[in-house]
Amino acid sequence: MEIQFGDDICRPDVAGWRRERLPDPPRESPIRVIPDWTCEILSTNKRNDLIRKMRIYHRHAVPHYWIVDPEREMLTVHRHHADGYIHVLAAERGQRVRAEPFEAIELPVGVLFGDDDDE
Repeated sequence: MEIQFGDDICRPDVAGWRRERLPDPPRESPIRVIPDWTCEILSTNKRNDLIRKMRIYHRHAVPHYWIVDPEREMLTVHRHHADGYIHVLAAERGQRVRAEPFEAIELPVGVLFGDDDDE
């Protein structure tokens, strides 16, 4: 999916919107509603996710930015702040967390890397 961020178009690996902001799935591309949450899965172009996209998402006030690192089997959660993203959580496979903005549910971090949910 393509999302319009001002003059930039990004393709986050995963993005989500609160229902009150985007009640129906968008039918047009690029989507012009800024997401409430984005998630990037690090691969070969880490610099793009960790620097370029993070700057774009921050400039457009995306409230939550997750980074999933398959190599390190780690989840990093960031919350938007006027001065920059605040690192609020780092967790690895084997841990269970309540990660913003989904803190109502406990997430076994290993499911992000293929584990069954009960491990």
